[in-house]
Amino acid sequence: MLVDTEGKQTTGSSHPTHTERDQMTDLQITLDAQITPGSKQLFCDLVSDAGNWGGSPLFGGNVGGDKASEGHLTHLKKLGLLTTQVDEDDRSCSWVHWTDLGVCYAEDLGLRDLREFGYGEPLTDTMDGADALLNEY
Repeated sequence: MLVDTEGKQTTGSSHPTHTERDQMTDLQITLDAQITPGSKQLFCDLVSDAGNWGGSPLFGGNVGGDKASEGHLTHLKKLGLLTTQVDEDDRSCSWVHWTDLGVCYAEDLGLRDLREFGYGEPLTDTMDGADALLNEY
């Protein structure tokens, strides 16, 4: 039996077990099927770093900045989880801004609530709002 970094038993597979899948939302299942492990890690790291930057982390500040993470950042943008804004004064600086879909995905993963920084629209209690966001991308 394998054990993950949190001391929980694991199958060693990147695919969720039946029990784990029952606990996942439709949004999480859909995005997890499309996101690469490296892109997901970058997403989680950027969300964790958001508090250090008033909600919009500097890509390459504390997280990312190398060629591999640039590829993962592009993947996250293509999935519609975030956008970036290049600093007009320093073109080497890119600030991460969260889309509504990114806010929902972070929440579904149990990460920081990005709404505290003014990102994201409140969704209904059902998954209708998240389903609508997924259909946009």
